Amino acid sequence: MKPKSVFYKAYFTVIALFFVALIIGLLVFRGWLADYEAAQPEPIVNKLIESHIKTGDLYSVKDKYNLKISDYETKSNFDSFLKSLTDGKELTGTTSAVKPDGCDAAYQIKADGEKILNVYLKKDGKTKRYFVSGCEFDSSVYKTLKITAASDAEIKVNGVAVKAEDRKDEPLPDIKSDLLKSDKLIKKQIISITDLLNEPESVTATSGKKALTVENDSGVYSVAEDFPEKSAVGDFAGKAASTYAEYMQNDSNLTNIKKYIDDTTELYKNIKSSLVIFSLDHEGHTIKDIKTTDFHKYNDSLFSCRVRLTNALKRNGAIYEDKFDKYVYLKKDGDTYKAIDMQNTGDSVK
Repeated sequence: MKPKSVFYKAYFTVIALFFVALIIGLLVFRGWLADYEAAQPEPIVNKLIESHIKTGDLYSVKDKYNLKISDYETKSNFDSFLKSLTDGKELTGTTSAVKPDGCDAAYQIKADGEKILNVYLKKDGKTKRYFVSGCEFDSSVYKTLKITAASDAEIKVNGVAVKAEDRKDEPLPDIKSDLLKSDKLIKKQIISITDLLNEPESVTATSGKKALTVENDSGVYSVAEDFPEKSAVGDFAGKAASTYAEYMQNDSNLTNIKKYIDDTTELYKNIKSSLVIFSLDHEGHTIKDIKTTDFHKYNDSLFSCRVRLTNALKRNGAIYEDKFDKYVYLKKDGDTYKAIDMQNTGDSVK
């Protein structure tokens, strides 16, 4: 019986070695397959879709994948926005010919065929594996938040203090320097927050320990200012803007313009040289919907506010609306004011 025992030992040894070799082979193949997949861009993009977009967990890897997103964006805002883009939709990844510098492969992730996210990949020079070097939502997705405030106001967006680099002093019009000599000059600043996905959950302002009112005017936020001259400034700026709008449609004259606009300024010179003879022919007009907002007092001699109005022109039984939307700058002129400049706001009239 001994030879038979040797045979079975050898037989089972060979089988055991076969299974060991098979397991090692499978492990080696698995490692090779993993290396192969890692050397292909598609699996990386598919993993991003399956593990982070479909699950709604993209926010957790925003730093790892260098996702272009505002530092002021909240997780709750982000998650709800991503859900609105993807919920119930088929997500696919396709190659893109648009690649930023230093990018080895680019993909577009689409929801029901609509592009929502750009993904950029780079290949490691040593391992030859792809990794996500950056991603960003489609450019149509991002929003920019504009806030105007006095330079001494502290602003928070979604509870995050606005950084100094996001605050820029408003360029003042070319005005006489004596209006700016006051030691009490308080500059107005324009705060621009880019790469937001949603309207902010909160915009707050304080000065010292005092809370300030923040007004939302057609998507433009401004920190409200209160000062004794505010009502008079708004009233005069509205009249100056109305007279300007009328003149530009050949419904007023320079005598009226001089009542409201300083005739030593570039503003007056530009108005005087305007070719109003080419204005739209009409039988009558009505100034309506005058709205004054975003007031600022620089010092006791210089003020500004935003004025919006509509000059409704009557022509052949139809109404044509000429929109006005500018920042109007006023200087103190005895017991009244004079407009010294009018600047476009850069915002859409609503």
